[in-house]
Amino acid sequence: SIDAFVVAVTPWLPWEIRLAPDWTLDERRELSWEGDLYDVDRLLGRLAEMVPSDALVVGLTDQAMHDDEHWWLYGKGGQVAIVSTAHLWAEYDVPDQANPLFRDRLAKVGVHELGHTLGFQHCDDSLCVMKFSSELHPLDATRPIFCRLCVKTWLSWH
Repeated sequence: SIDAFVVAVTPWLPWEIRLAPDWTLDERRELSWEGDLYDVDRLLGRLAEMVPSDALVVGLTDQAMHDDEHWWLYGKGGQVAIVSTAHLWAEYDVPDQANPLFRDRLAKVGVHELGHTLGFQHCDDSLCVMKFSSELHPLDATRPIFCRLCVKTWLSWH
C-alpha cells in the first residue's frame, strides 16, 4: 500500500514525497479490542517519538484503527498522521491497490491527514478534503484539495 499511497497523494501535494526507512511501529502489539483494531493515539505517539518534530510524516497501516471517540477511523493526524487502508476498499471487491476508487480514497484521506499535521481543521464544505467523513459516500464526494476558505483561514494563522 505504500507505493499506492505515494502514487495517490503525489499529484495533490506541492512537496516531494520521500519514503522513510522501513520503520516498524508495532508488529501488531498495540492492537486492542480483542486484537482487531489499533489504538490510533498510541500509534501516533510512537510515530511522533521516531521522527523529527519539523517533518510532515504519514504512517500507513492495513489494520483498522479506533480512538476514544470513534470505533474505527480512516486516519488521524496531529503532529504526525496515520492512514489506515482497512476501510477504503471498494465494497465487496477483492482488495486491489491499483483500483482507481481505492487510490482516490487513499489520496483524499492522505491529504486530509496531512492537512491536520499542518494545522487545518475540519470543514463544513462537502467538497473540501478537510470535511470529516466516517462513511465512504461522503468521502467519495470530496475532492483531494483544500477549499478556498480553509486555505484562507490557514494562511491567516500562519
